[in-house]
Amino acid sequence: MTLLRVCCVLTALSFALVTFGASTEDDSEAAALATLAAALADTQRSIAKAQSAVQDFQEQHSDLLAVHSALQLSHSTLSADHKQLATVFDNVASLHANEQDFQRRTLASNVMCKDYDDAHLIADGAVVFEGDAIVVSGDEQVSVADAVATATSNAVAVDALRDWMCLPSSSGTLAKLYQSVSTLSATSASAFQVGNTTFLAVTNTYNGSSFEVESAVYRFNETTTEFELFQDIPTSGASLLRSFSIGERDFLAVANQQQDGSLVVQSPVLIYNTSSARFKVFQQFETLGARAWEHFRIGGTDFLAVANMQNDTSDQVQSVVYRYDNVTESFEPFQAINTSGAIDWEHIATGNADFLAVANYRTSNTYNVKPVVYVYNSTSAQFEFFQEIDVTGVVDLEHFRIGDVDFLAVMSYYDGSSYAVESAVYRYDNAADMFVPFQVLDTIGALDCEPFQIGDTTFLAVANYYDGSSNDVESVVYRYDEVATRFQPFQSISTGGARDWEYFSVGETHFLALSEYVWGTSSGVTSVFLCDAFCFTQQE
Repeated sequence: MTLLRVCCVLTALSFALVTFGASTEDDSEAAALATLAAALADTQRSIAKAQSAVQDFQEQHSDLLAVHSALQLSHSTLSADHKQLATVFDNVASLHANEQDFQRRTLASNVMCKDYDDAHLIADGAVVFEGDAIVVSGDEQVSVADAVATATSNAVAVDALRDWMCLPSSSGTLAKLYQSVSTLSATSASAFQVGNTTFLAVTNTYNGSSFEVESAVYRFNETTTEFELFQDIPTSGASLLRSFSIGERDFLAVANQQQDGSLVVQSPVLIYNTSSARFKVFQQFETLGARAWEHFRIGGTDFLAVANMQNDTSDQVQSVVYRYDNVTESFEPFQAINTSGAIDWEHIATGNADFLAVANYRTSNTYNVKPVVYVYNSTSAQFEFFQEIDVTGVVDLEHFRIGDVDFLAVMSYYDGSSYAVESAVYRYDNAADMFVPFQVLDTIGALDCEPFQIGDTTFLAVANYYDGSSNDVESVVYRYDEVATRFQPFQSISTGGARDWEYFSVGETHFLALSEYVWGTSSGVTSVFLCDAFCFTQQE
C-alpha cells in the first residue's frame, strides 16, 4: 500500500467516525468507537516506522553506490599497475634471456640468508629509494627502515642493512679514489684550515739524487672541488709538515732531516701572511735529523716539541720541547729530553694529566728500545718519566678517544729481524693510573696509523710499508666493533710503499689522504680518497 492510499483510508475512517458519533449515544457504540480509535493510532505508528525504514534504506543505497564507484576506481588502478609490472617482468626476463654474461650476486651463506638464494634486487643505473623498502617472503615482511631505526649506532645500522641485503660485513668499501697528487717523494700529508679554506701540505724528502727538494702546499678549490697547487716550500729532506694555530695566527712547522750531507740542519716554522696569502719563515730551529713536530697546549701555554732522530755520529741525542713566549713572540727552549733515534712525539691530555710520549726507534744498531711516556708536573713545570710502553721498533704514536676512554696506538716497523711484527693499542686505565695493553694488531713494516671518526664509528687506518722483500703490501683499515670492543679489519687496500694516512673533512665530505713512496725512487703519489656519509660503499 502506498503512502497516498494509506492517507485516503485514514481520512475516510475519520469521516465515518465523526458521522457515527453524531447519530448515536448508545454505550456499546461508544465502546466500538474507542476500539476503532485505538486501531487508528496503532496504524499511524506503523506508518511512521515504515517511513523511517524507507529513509534508512535510501541512505544505505547511496553508500553502496559510493563504495561501488570506489571499487571500480581501485580495480582500474590495480589493472594499470598489473600491466606495468607485467612489462617490467617481461623486460627482466628478456635481460636474463639475452645477456649470457649476466651473473647474480653471490649471497652470504649465513643462516639468515642461505634460504633466499633466489632473491634479486635489480636496478637500472643509479637508484635512490625514498621512504621505505619492504621485502616479502611468504607471510613474512621485513622493513629496511625498521631495521635501521632500531639500530643503536651508525655501525649497527649499516650492519642491519647488510644483513637485510644478505651481504657480509666485510664487503664494505671504506673509500673511493677522489684525486691523485703526483709528487717527487710523498712521505707524509697534513691537512689543515686557514679561515674557511682547506689546505693539504705534502712533504717531498728525496728526488732520487738530492734532499734539496721543494715540498708542496695544495689548496682545495670549492669551485672545481679539487686540490690545486698553492705554494712550493723549500725543504731539505723533509719528513713532516705540521700545522698549528696560536690565537688567530696559523703556523706550519717543517721537520728537515738533512742538508748538504749533514743531519744537523735548520728546520723552520712558517707563518701564514694574510696580506700576501703566503707562508713565510717565522723562526728557524737547529735540529738533528728531525722527524716530527708536535704542538700542544697546557693551560694557556703553547709548546712545540721536535723529535730529533740522530746527529752525524749518534742516535743518542736530545729532543727538545720549546715554549712560546707571548712577550718576545717566539719559541724558547723549555726542556731537553734524552731520546734514542726518536721518530715521533704525541701529546695525550686525559681528565687530570698531560702526557708526552716519544717513539724511540733504535739505539746504535739495535731496536730493543721502547717508547717512553712523560707526565707534566705543574709544580716543577717539567716533564717527568711516567712509564715505558712494552713495544719495540716503534715509529708512530697516535692518541684518540672512544667515548670517555683514552687510547694510544703504537706502530712498530722493525724489531731487528722481521718486519712482520706486532703493533699495539694501549688504553689508559684511570684506576691504575697507567697505560695498559688493549689489543695487538698484526702489521707489516707499519710506518703510520691514523685514527678517525665518522659519525659515531671509529676507524684506524694502518700504512704497511715493507714486508722484507717488497713494498707491494696491503694496508689495512680497521673499524671499532662496539659489541666485541675490538678493532676488526674492515678493508684492505693495495699499496706500494705506504707511508702516511691523513683524515680530514671539507664541510660534510670526508676524505682520507694516502702518501706512497718507495725510498730511493724519484716519484711518489698522494692519493685523496672520498668517503660517503656512512663511510660505506657497497663493493660489487
